[in-house]
Amino acid sequence: MMKLSVFPHLHAADTELSVRFYVAELSLFRVSVDYGMATYRVVANEDASVGLLLLQGEPATPAQRPAFTLAVSDIAPLFQRLKDFEFSTGAELLTKRALFEYPAGRSMTLKDPGGNVFIVEQPWTT
Repeated sequence: MMKLSVFPHLHAADTELSVRFYVAELSLFRVSVDYGMATYRVVANEDASVGLLLLQGEPATPAQRPAFTLAVSDIAPLFQRLKDFEFSTGAELLTKRALFEYPAGRSMTLKDPGGNVFIVEQPWTT
């Protein structure tokens, strides 16, 4: 069986802020590789086959749709920690009051320092 890895490319004017957001503030990733030239690969703490390639460059234009979705096993404590968190990186929790509940699970939406919008969700298990 072939192993699959996923590493979306996200651009930001300041990749140091993006690294700090994903690693320290969101606390779901760790730096795997510092390629130099303000380019980093961060991988999920629990699964190194899932990660992001953070590149310095023209920030994303405000998206109408999320760039990606991260699935977590327990979203409630993460949401509780982030809902009153003061992001020093300029990131923002876009889901303000409560988790969005839908038939397949629960989710929240965030914007990273580069303007990339994404979803963190907890799918319901069957």
